[in-house]
Amino acid sequence: MAFAHPFDILDAFLCLTGVGILLGMVRQITGNIAACIGLHAGWVAVIYVVRETSERNAHGPALWLLSDYDGFIGWMVLAWIVVLGFVLARIYKTGTVPVL
Repeated sequence: MAFAHPFDILDAFLCLTGVGILLGMVRQITGNIAACIGLHAGWVAVIYVVRETSERNAHGPALWLLSDYDGFIGWMVLAWIVVLGFVLARIYKTGTVPVL
């Protein structure tokens, strides 16, 4: 039913689109999918940990940063994805990729 009101889930849609673009960028730059798998697994782990260890404040001043879609992604995560995109692009551009 959420698709009947697309502006209610616009933040989640843009956030998930940003994740797809970022993972595609990493795949294009690195030439393999391993880094994408690692990034995605890390994000999913963070989402599960945050959901289990925190409580959403329905009356908080920053509630608009979280999406009603799943209570986690939203404008705040979209901003973080943009920052990560610039940082990863700069790291891969300079060739100083950290190797573990």
